[in-house]
Amino acid sequence: MTRSRVVEPSPIAFIGGVLAIISCFLAWGEYPDPFDVPLQFLWDKDATGGVKLGIPLVAVAAVVALFSVSAVEPFVFLRRLGGVALLGATALFVVQLGRRIGWDNLSAGNIDVGPYLGGAGGLLALLSPS
Repeated sequence: MTRSRVVEPSPIAFIGGVLAIISCFLAWGEYPDPFDVPLQFLWDKDATGGVKLGIPLVAVAAVVALFSVSAVEPFVFLRRLGGVALLGATALFVVQLGRRIGWDNLSAGNIDVGPYLGGAGGLLALLSPS
């Protein structure tokens, strides 16, 4: 009897998606949460207003968590692509934060737990086995 690979969860990827979702509701540096970070901040350190980073971030994190329960190849690819997007958004945020407050002032005290969890979630989603 063969097992169906349609529903074959990847627990590591699921944990990554959950960590990324949790990161969406925690502080990101000088911002109380990513729903206060302008999305344009990832490209322009002086950006204010407009669409917020938290909206696409929580959507990608939810898709990563949802796609981690299936071993179908397109879902695995999209889950890993979501992991890359989470890692990219986190890296861009930290770079712009460093540009805004100065690289010498960029330390663990200026970066709260949100980007750490977002980056860890992206890394787990990217590297977890199928």
